[in-house]
Amino acid sequence: MPGSARVEYFACREDVEVMLAKGYSVQMVYEQMQEQGRVTCSYSAFCDYVRGGGKRLHSRRKGKQKAPLSTPARTDGPKIINQSQGSFPDPRSMNMKDGI
Repeated sequence: MPGSARVEYFACREDVEVMLAKGYSVQMVYEQMQEQGRVTCSYSAFCDYVRGGGKRLHSRRKGKQKAPLSTPARTDGPKIINQSQGSFPDPRSMNMKDGI
């Protein structure tokens, strides 16, 4: 049933927070809650609720959009770093000792 993961998390939230404060990892807490039958959601969903304080990333309101990333300024072309070496040598005609 959609939305049941959140309900399950809130039902055992206090116990989860106590176990985390005692030093248990999120995975250990999840396994314990699953063995007790208190959660049936995926580990991924459980982690989202633990880290997000009861909210998953995809459940944010659509009205609150992030600011668009600024695009880097355009350049006229690639920068040539070192022109003094000349052109790239042809591997068919170069000496093997020069390539090593």
